[in-house]
This record gives sequence, C-alpha cells and structure tokens, in this order.
Amino acid sequence: MTYRFIPASQHAIGVFIALAGGSVSGKTLTALRLARGIAGPEGRICAIDTEGGRMSMYAALPSEPEIAGKRYHFDSYQMKSPFHPQEFANALQAAESEGAAVTVVDSFSLEWQGLGGVLDMQRQELKRLQTPPPNADPGWQPPRGASDDAWRFAKLPHKLMRDQLIQSSMPVIFCIRANTVLKHLTDTPRADGRWKAEQDKRWMYEWTIALTLHPDTPGQPRYDLKTLEHVNAWKMPDEFAPFFPEKQFITEAAGAKIQAWRLAHSNTVRRTVRDIVRDRCAAASDAEDILAIEAMEPVKHARAKAPADVNAEITSMLNEARVRIAKELATSQDTARRELDDQASRGEPEREDDET
Repeated sequence: MTYRFIPASQHAIGVFIALAGGSVSGKTLTALRLARGIAGPEGRICAIDTEGGRMSMYAALPSEPEIAGKRYHFDSYQMKSPFHPQEFANALQAAESEGAAVTVVDSFSLEWQGLGGVLDMQRQELKRLQTPPPNADPGWQPPRGASDDAWRFAKLPHKLMRDQLIQSSMPVIFCIRANTVLKHLTDTPRADGRWKAEQDKRWMYEWTIALTLHPDTPGQPRYDLKTLEHVNAWKMPDEFAPFFPEKQFITEAAGAKIQAWRLAHSNTVRRTVRDIVRDRCAAASDAEDILAIEAMEPVKHARAKAPADVNAEITSMLNEARVRIAKELATSQDTARRELDDQASRGEPEREDDET
C-alpha cells in the first residue's frame, strides 16, 4: 500500500451532529435547516428515512422554491427493517459516493433498538445461546458468560459501522429519539426529569456537536438538560457554541457557519473516487465490503472511463485490501484465543454494559 501524506489543512473535515429529543421537539425540521445551511443554496441534501417517509412532510416539490423553516428540496431513501448497523453504513456511503453535500439520518435510534438493530441482535443471540441444542444431555447448562457473549456478538457490527462512518468527510446529521425517564423506572437517584437517548451512550464521543431538544422549546438549544448520570445531555465545543445561542431557533445560519468553519480548515471538501476507494478499502473488513466498493457507481464509472493509471491504482487498492482481509481472517481465530487466554489470566473478563 502506498501511504500519501498531505498538509493537514487540506484534509476534508467530517462533522457529526446529533439532535436528540422526544416527539414534537423539532428534530427533523431542525436537521433540514442545518443541512441546507451546510449544503448551501444549491447543494444536494440526502436523507435516510427510517420512519415510513415521515420526513416527506417537510419536502418541497421540485418545481417549487424552498420555504425556509418549512419545506426543503432533498432526496430520501426509505430504509426498512431489519435495521442492521451495516445498512446505515452502506446507505451513508452511497449518499457520499453520489455527491451528497450532507446527509440526514432520521431516526438513528432504530440502528440501536429497532428490529434487527443492536438490542434485537443481542436478545436473539442470547436466546440462541440459552436454548438447549437438539438431543442435549439432561444436565445441559447455558454457557457461562452467555450474556457477555451475546453483547459482543451484537456490538461487533455496531462498532464496525462506527469505524466505517468516521472515515467519511461528509457531514452527517443524526436524529435520535430521547425521552425523560421517571425516577421510579430507574435505580438512579434523582433521575426524575433526566434524559435518555435511544442510542449507544458511547456515541457521545463520536459526535462533533450534540444537542437535546425539548418539546417545550422545539428547535432551540437547551443547555440545562441532564442525562441519567447527571451529566450534560449535550456536547458543544467552544468553537461552535456561538453558532447555537440558547433560546434561539437553530436555523440555516448555524449550518452555514459550520460549513464556513469546515472550509476554513480545508482547501477542498470534495474527494476524488480514488480518495473514496482508499478510505473504503482501509475500513473494509470482509469480502462483502470489497464487493460493495466495486458496486459503487462512481467506482464502476471510473474503472470503465478513467485513464489507465487511475484504473490501475483503484484495482491495486482493491487487490491489496483483499490480501489484507484474507490475512486477517486467517489469524482472527488465533488472536481471539490469545485474547481470551489473557483475560482469563487476569481474572473475570470485562462485562459489556447491559443496556436496554
């Protein structure tokens, strides 16, 4: 593999924005307002709609102008269950390869708790592990640590999705369901009125910006809201805080300022097909990932129409990725055994968080 180093200022900067909130808190419309600001007047907005096309209520007809704060032009893909993490990664990669300036995911919560999502996979795997096999001995017992094994099984594709997404330089706005949790439903002291997002809480580390919107003040930043752990239910780096003043509606202006910040830190936010293939090959973890890269329309077009040197470079990257994946698969079982041995030598293995 050829390693290419360029000035850091020339790298396109990806931005992940999370908008969490309950019903009528303004997540979808706020996401579209931010998206239009990021994309600019003519930039293409793509949307992954997991909720039966409900985003379309904010769609402007192609023949009609947009109405700021009400209706927008955007292209949507209506995702159906099962909501496997890889489906979200594939859809976002497709949006980027088709030239989306920004993509909205509404709702990203289904990746975590929808049919076929992480929690569903964990439940199904645990059920499988705890079900006696045919002709089991009368004294058969479920394997020790079955719950941990089920969590590892379910979270692996979730983590792979995360690793693929963070390779992207396309801005993504994630809408996430969130609700207050009553004290009597938790073991957490003083939990009444605290907010719980329906998504992996570790994703807080991946968001560039995260806000929880309140139904009482839809579409406006709230910096007084807390999580069950009594920490801020938002994430706002200092450089972005002036874009989101409290008690003021989030508008296209905030998105435009985010885009200006991105442009100030990068000479270009457009990537070539070779750049996309290079990143996708680096993130690929199996043969299906390589096939997905080859199936991307820009890649097929480049391999058919691009100059011979470009085609040769793309083919070389794909072949190198295949060789790397084959080596990784050949050693994965031995690596797993060594990790288990190391954990055993230190005592009990670390438990996965039992999130429900």
